Amino acid sequence: ALVKGLSVLAGVLICWFGMRGTDDDTRWAVGFVALLFFTPLVWWHYVWVAIGALGVVLAQQRRLDDRLLALLPVTALVSIVPSFPNANGHSLPVVQALFLIAMALIICLLADRIRRTGRAATDRPPVVAPT
Repeated sequence: ALVKGLSVLAGVLICWFGMRGTDDDTRWAVGFVALLFFTPLVWWHYVWVAIGALGVVLAQQRRLDDRLLALLPVTALVSIVPSFPNANGHSLPVVQALFLIAMALIICLLADRIRRTGRAATDRPPVVAPT
């Protein structure tokens, strides 16, 4: 009961911090990540929902630099390592939970950045800053 209560609280917090003052695409992306905390069965390949949501939230940023844009391939590469034991029938639930929590935190921080910069999907396209 405690774990279920914590997961519901995590989902509500993700929705609160990730959806306020953002556009529809970002709200949907954050909502799908929050649903992973409500679902009682989340297999490893479901973490790709969070990586896709990260791509949506990155696409909504007003200004992208190379470090910010690198989040997408880096998180995808990090997700590959724990998938090897999972492909052989072994589960790593703690690693999966930590990865989802980290992805939710990153997505909420980026959504807050959208809110602070005023970027919306209908605004001008993002500017990729040279490094």
